[in-house]
Amino acid sequence: MSNTKMSPRWIALSIVALIVMACAPGLFLLRVETDMTGSWTVPLTPSSERYVKYLDRFPPDNGAIVVITGGLATHDRWDTLAAMTDDLDALDVVERAESLTTIDYVRGNANVVEVIDVLDLMPTPGQELADLVRAYPPYQDLFITPDGFATAIYLRAVPSATPQVFAPAVQEVIETYRPVLMAVEGGDIFQAGEMIANLELADLTIRSTGLIFAAVIVMFVLAAALSRSPLVGLLAGMTGSICVLITFAFMGYAGITVTPVNSLVVFMFVPLGAASVLHADAYVRHGGRRIAGFIPSESLRPFAFATVTTMVTFCATAISGYPDVQQFGLIGALGIAASFVVVFLFTFPLLVRRGEIVATNSNTHTPVILHRTLSVSRTGTFVGLAVFIAFSAYGLTKIDYSLGPVDYFTEGNEVLRDFDRASEYFGQNPAPLVIFGDGPDSVLDPELWGKLRAFIEELEREFPGTHAAWPYDSLSQLSLAYTADQDHPQTFPDSPELMAQYLLLFDERDLESYLDWDRETLTVMFQTSFRSSSHYRPFRDRVDDFAAEQGLDAGITGRVPVFYDAGDKAAHENLESIAIGGAGIFVLLLSVSRSLTVAVIAIVVNLLPVLGTLAFMGVFRVYLDIPMSFAAAIALGLVVDDTGHMVARYDVLRRSGAKDATQTMVREYWRPVFITSVTVVIGFAVMNFAQMTSFQTFSRIICVTMTCALIGDLIALPVLLKHFDRRHFSA
Repeated sequence: MSNTKMSPRWIALSIVALIVMACAPGLFLLRVETDMTGSWTVPLTPSSERYVKYLDRFPPDNGAIVVITGGLATHDRWDTLAAMTDDLDALDVVERAESLTTIDYVRGNANVVEVIDVLDLMPTPGQELADLVRAYPPYQDLFITPDGFATAIYLRAVPSATPQVFAPAVQEVIETYRPVLMAVEGGDIFQAGEMIANLELADLTIRSTGLIFAAVIVMFVLAAALSRSPLVGLLAGMTGSICVLITFAFMGYAGITVTPVNSLVVFMFVPLGAASVLHADAYVRHGGRRIAGFIPSESLRPFAFATVTTMVTFCATAISGYPDVQQFGLIGALGIAASFVVVFLFTFPLLVRRGEIVATNSNTHTPVILHRTLSVSRTGTFVGLAVFIAFSAYGLTKIDYSLGPVDYFTEGNEVLRDFDRASEYFGQNPAPLVIFGDGPDSVLDPELWGKLRAFIEELEREFPGTHAAWPYDSLSQLSLAYTADQDHPQTFPDSPELMAQYLLLFDERDLESYLDWDRETLTVMFQTSFRSSSHYRPFRDRVDDFAAEQGLDAGITGRVPVFYDAGDKAAHENLESIAIGGAGIFVLLLSVSRSLTVAVIAIVVNLLPVLGTLAFMGVFRVYLDIPMSFAAAIALGLVVDDTGHMVARYDVLRRSGAKDATQTMVREYWRPVFITSVTVVIGFAVMNFAQMTSFQTFSRIICVTMTCALIGDLIALPVLLKHFDRRHFSA
């Protein structure tokens, strides 16, 4: 009998084949998140907890707005508006459609007062009817613009509606009426709102994630060119691809949907996998003892360090209470662990050729600039470090956050354009101001309503484009009509009982968005023009101050405001995770360097690029959003990888008694560190071609930070080790 033994290459290929077969079913289970903003409404902030109470008493605030331009000068236009509103209201995905043709109008004097449908004012000529409602206080800037050019249909979605079903159903009705509405000069019709933005986000997430394939090709070409080996290029592309496959399969099996947030981390595995292969190739070429016949023993500690440090930063990010952020951290840690396993069980076996590894000793030349920086004086080094730290400290105090549903869209995006057009006419992003009373009928207080009205008028002046919808103006019109024959007509009911009487004249369905069934809670529905949390925050704070002054249990809530608050909180948490991750990495640096001094120097060298990038954003007032905060939190785990390889080698040289440990470290490692850093930067640069700003900003922050980290590893680290490591052996 012949005793055959499989080679490491065949074992590696067999393992990959098993991984692919195990992962394939999970890919078919993978889904894209359809409710991007709703996934952030976890009750972790006052506004989200308030939102839970709000939804217990009022209809959901998610939906869309349909804007029609061209005016209502004829009966045909009014009839078209009425028919389209009815068709939209009849859709299964629409709970209610409201326009000028479905709302009430108060007319009459003294004892002859009635609340009727606007269309009951027919046969008033079309233009006169438009002028009438345009001048009617309850509907100014809400259902019709002051010039009468644009009108709005507000759609409230049923709770179970998804953007993928809602938006196409609404669009089908719109297309039916588009030819008629566009027949007049300036006539147009479009829909906008959160539901539409969510649909576009889902589509853009798929397309942006598809850039992974382009990144794999770029990594193959780049790694092959830098290493001058097609095999290394092939492994660079395959290693990242296997990690992506494992991660996507895990998400499919675990029921984790793909979002604009967690798709960022999956993309990372392509350039990081390529960088790992290039490091592995450098260890193979360097020579030395092998473990199991194919793993260079010198590579084990640096690779383990790089893996654990990156996982630490991901785990530090996952401490957030928001599912999207938790998923980002969990998926990142899983992918990095998978990368470590793939490199040792797949990449090394295929890189190592038969026979002994022969050291090439090709890295004998150190670039002049790196050689000269080692001659910088101790004083100069200290001054430069102090200046950079001072700049970072100043810039960090200037950091501000900003996040919005449409912030993910690049300029020129059609959904963003329609969002801005709708905001120009009527505002966007409903932001309910909810006032909780202390018992039935407790919010039917004329004094409270009077204070609210004065405050709302102030808000509308302070925040242009903001309009409030609530029953005040309708009750005022009724009061004026009933008291028209008095010497001093009442502009508003003067008692809770009279308010309750007047409210009986309205259809309860018209009031359900503003008053709950027992009149214990009141909602003022603001239509706002805010695109991001930086614009929303002053508005929220102004409302909170008013509530505190009046002793009210009140505040802004709603899906979009909760999304704003959650984004700000998550961005702040990501900055905190830098401190947590930095502490964990410092401990790991101690274990690798076995020197407190070297560990301190290494952590400083790696913190400065991250903090310096954030400081630059603070100084130049670049708002920090979720992708940027993720990039800052994760960058620390990425930039320290190369440092780990260099410090591990420095420790070996130092302990062997080398007289020029720093110079030798730079000479042997400048090239692989430079190549892997360039590879990561170019890999992340591919994300700039995505049509989502989250991918672009994430890419740019990582690229800038990695470039600064490269300078730190090749210039700052050797200089600091030379001047401040007492155990350094100088020539």
